[in-house]
Amino acid sequence: MVIYTSLGFTREIGTVLQAIDVLLNWPSRRHVADYYAALDACGSALRGEASVAGAREAFRLFAEHTGILALEHFRTGAALAEGRPGDRA
Repeated sequence: MVIYTSLGFTREIGTVLQAIDVLLNWPSRRHVADYYAALDACGSALRGEASVAGAREAFRLFAEHTGILALEHFRTGAALAEGRPGDRA
């Protein structure tokens, strides 16, 4: 999945370790229930105690609820509007 980072840049999150990196660097003043759920799910998946799919879903919910989830169709729509070759339809 893709998330927004500072200054509107994006970052691809493809592993549990990458998700944990985002969570551990998330400002403490912005820790909410979704943050703790994602951190717990990712930690459990990393230890082999829970599924990676569950960790991904928990992180996706965290990203969605905090407004950092970069929805795929927004990126695709912008690419199509610009007419860049090789971009997915």
